[in-house]
Amino acid sequence: MRQQLLLPAALAVMAAAMLLAACGSGGGQWGGNGPLQPPQVTATTVHREAVPIGIELPGRTSAQLVAQVRARVDGIVVRQESKDGSEVKAGQRLYKIDPAPYVAALKSAEAVLQKAQANLAS
Repeated sequence: MRQQLLLPAALAVMAAAMLLAACGSGGGQWGGNGPLQPPQVTATTVHREAVPIGIELPGRTSAQLVAQVRARVDGIVVRQESKDGSEVKAGQRLYKIDPAPYVAALKSAEAVLQKAQANLAS
């Protein structure tokens, strides 16, 4: 029975020793040997000014009306007359196409016509 009382008493003494060691005079904020230092504080002057309130939201837009631009003739584009994304009116020129192939085809057709007219006379 005496041994049964010694074990809890020993545990109580060890717990008390640990509690006292934890509350010892360490260099912490509350238990140090020296006097407590006042906390460092900074002060700022407040100025009144207008601050714009803006909200930036991510999103996507879609066109209300989409028109497909298709070529009506073949050729090499020399210059683009309108800017991408700008509004265009009906009949407005969009591109300037290299006229050299068309001029050559016209001259060839005129030559065939003149040859046919010469053959008709003979």
